[in-house]
Amino acid sequence: MTEKTWYRGALLLLTAIALSLTATGQALAVPAGPPDDRVVIADAVRDGAVQPDTLAGNTDFIAVAGPAAQPGQAEFGVPASVTVAQAILESNWGRSAPGNNYFGIKCGSGGRGPIAIGCQDLPTQECDPGCHTVIASFRVYASMTDSFRDHGLFLRSNHRYDPAFDYPDNPDQFIREVAKAGYATDPNYAGKVIGLMGTYDLYRFNTPAPPPLAAGISVGSDGTQLILSSKDNGTALAKKGLGLYGWTLETDAVVKKVATNGGVQLILTKDGTVLAKDTIGLYEWTVETDAVVKDIAVGSDGTQMILDNTGVVLAKKGIGLYGWTVETDAVVKQIATNGGVQLILDNTGTVLAKNSIGLYGWTAETDAVVGKIAVGSDGTQLILDNTGVVLAKKDIGLYGWTAETDAVVSDIAAGSDGTQLILDRTGTVLAKNAIGLYGWTVETDAVVKQIATNGGVQLILDNTGRVLAKDSIGLYGWTLESDPIA
Repeated sequence: MTEKTWYRGALLLLTAIALSLTATGQALAVPAGPPDDRVVIADAVRDGAVQPDTLAGNTDFIAVAGPAAQPGQAEFGVPASVTVAQAILESNWGRSAPGNNYFGIKCGSGGRGPIAIGCQDLPTQECDPGCHTVIASFRVYASMTDSFRDHGLFLRSNHRYDPAFDYPDNPDQFIREVAKAGYATDPNYAGKVIGLMGTYDLYRFNTPAPPPLAAGISVGSDGTQLILSSKDNGTALAKKGLGLYGWTLETDAVVKKVATNGGVQLILTKDGTVLAKDTIGLYEWTVETDAVVKDIAVGSDGTQMILDNTGVVLAKKGIGLYGWTVETDAVVKQIATNGGVQLILDNTGTVLAKNSIGLYGWTAETDAVVGKIAVGSDGTQLILDNTGVVLAKKDIGLYGWTAETDAVVSDIAAGSDGTQLILDRTGTVLAKNAIGLYGWTVETDAVVKQIATNGGVQLILDNTGRVLAKDSIGLYGWTLESDPIA
């Protein structure tokens, strides 16, 4: 990737165009930038050649942008004050944000991505080094909030910016690290962001907003589908079999995560309580914990795993309040269980595994830094490392991993029949049923947000909030399972 250098003559030209188009009520597209799916706004704005609105106008923009940046902070960890200050610089106080695109993110190789709702062609300036007008495709968003979230996703998913996320509570150092990684050509970019944060006290927005309830999908080894509808205030529904109908309402509690396997349904309520049952229907839930829980998992053999809010893992078999065994004295970030295997991802990014319940017996599985874990009921372990590469193996132990992809992947799932499902950064799903680098089949031409597989069934949640399912590998054969749940 090469950063563009904007020349003073081009700056004056951009300024004249901006003033002319503003006078005629037309929107000015942000200028094209590096080919990494984001565009840095012209230095004309950064250098003050295009002046911002009055203080009253600025205050109005901040009043809207501050709260809009908070969900992105909760989801991706970018301080809200940084997002707002960057949006001010890169959209000229919102004046250059066609399609709610405040950061000029393009529909490049990643398409519209998982957050945008479309793309639009707009004229923009490119300099290489001579400047000329071209037509480029820019992402379109439903709201300012979604534009800010996509900006957060960009920073979070591009690993050159990883050092910034070591400073989630230090916005000034966060933006220094972003600038140091080559985000902008302007050597004073970080100072300008910091100046805006101080001048307008943008730091006051850095208390993350509570994350909204997220839709969720799960499928068990017996074919039970369990879905979580965020549109219906955290309602869980279940059924067996493919098709649009047959869903049964499972809860009247507000649910934030669902899991099903081996005939057992687990739900994690909004207040951190875990409930379980082994039948489909509204009633017969049993309270499983009196601890506050962050994550849940259930295996094909009925093993339940929970991660409490202190980072401790507990496990048991059987439905009921008692019988939990402490599994770790490490601080854990993620859990998975299937086929009798327990996997944990600790807070250093190390994966450990074992095949029995109890405090001891863990084996280190990796010396790489891992971001996500999954395990199938046949014992296949899948890991997604921090570079976006997927690796797989079947046996417990440090060695034997096989690289599964040369694509950059954002999510993984492992099924009961050796099926692997991956979601790449463009929102495309691929599948195969053997370990190795090759053999992947493209499963979708839709943009997908979430994946699950088990019992021979693939389940996807697309970016319109619809759930689709099928029971074979290949591009076609998807059945619509639900109206939008997100």
